[in-house]
Amino acid sequence: MVATLQNDFNEIEASREQLFKDLEQYSEDQLNFKPSADEWSILEVMNHLMMAEGGSNLYVQKKLTNGLADISEIDAKADARFQQLTDYMRGDNAVPAPPMVMPTFERTTYAATREGWDKIRRGTAEQLERFGETDLNKAAYKHLLVGRMTIGQMLGFFRLHFNRHLKQIERIKAAM
Repeated sequence: MVATLQNDFNEIEASREQLFKDLEQYSEDQLNFKPSADEWSILEVMNHLMMAEGGSNLYVQKKLTNGLADISEIDAKADARFQQLTDYMRGDNAVPAPPMVMPTFERTTYAATREGWDKIRRGTAEQLERFGETDLNKAAYKHLLVGRMTIGQMLGFFRLHFNRHLKQIERIKAAM
């Protein structure tokens, strides 16, 4: 894997692993606890993060169907769009998640969440392996809010998204 992607991947993976380690002390009831009827549990938040990453992987996989040569270079406004996304993700705005990444279960388990996210994370690593140094400026990813981004910016989104929802998890833990 290209060094810059490997570094970013290692960072998001370390954060995810730390979250799983931190949550080992909680019971299934605690991990499924909802502060109110219209709020998510910790496991629902984690499944949302997992679904967003899985959907992103599917998009990149589809884009790579014909190889990287067919993917255009990112446009000049990509950095501005990523900054817009960064500002949004760091903001204190509450917006409903898109339907395709809304957890739909009543209750799940830590083990099932771990297993599912591990599988998706392996898929992320496999996608990243397909990129070389000359491909880092390709428009390989499309975010729902801000449009086309590079594969590195996708990893940046994963980091921002995780950190945003980590704050939500901390609020849920405090409400238990």
